[in-house]
Amino acid sequence: MTFRHPDLGEMLAHIEGNEGNIAPHLAKCDNCASKVEELIELLDAFTAAKLPDPPAPLVEATLQRVRDEIENSTSPVAAIGERLQQAIDKLSAAFAQPIREFQAKLDTGSLAPSPQFRGGSAGDTRLFQSEPYDLVLGVDSGEAASSALNGQVIPKLGAAIPAGAVALLAQPDALIEAPISELGQFCIAEAPDSNAQLALLIGSDLIRVELPI
Repeated sequence: MTFRHPDLGEMLAHIEGNEGNIAPHLAKCDNCASKVEELIELLDAFTAAKLPDPPAPLVEATLQRVRDEIENSTSPVAAIGERLQQAIDKLSAAFAQPIREFQAKLDTGSLAPSPQFRGGSAGDTRLFQSEPYDLVLGVDSGEAASSALNGQVIPKLGAAIPAGAVALLAQPDALIEAPISELGQFCIAEAPDSNAQLALLIGSDLIRVELPI
């Protein structure tokens, strides 16, 4: 999986308020955000100083450096996505049939726990929906030093959870795997941070979950 960084033209358009929306990307990518800040400072300096136009070679050298750094940089979000995709590729290689991929999105109209979710209370769980499965996630602080992420997978057609199902949580510095039981339950002993990515591999179905919760 690859993540495209905005090019120089898109960054300049963003600064000038023209069409294109790279704000969500800048919120997650420190590298690109710093490049935009550098461009803003450069443009502000030119405006405030009221100096003659800088030499063309200097301007081109500065812009080329920004282009090179953008091209060669790997944002934390991209690194997390690549780590998750590598694990998915490795696990899915065992299946003879193609992997079907689905996106599980938050059901904003149903923030109370599902009746089938074992444990949890209203307000501390979130319901996500995809075509083949519903998923309930809850962060349990408990008495431990760090929170745990509890999940309940609910097949929509009443099918059983196949053996070998696994939940994968990619964090900035680690990939955590947790088995999904035949009842659809799993627990990851670490709550996801804002950049984490979660996916469930259930048989030949891959469910990507829209975080944060």
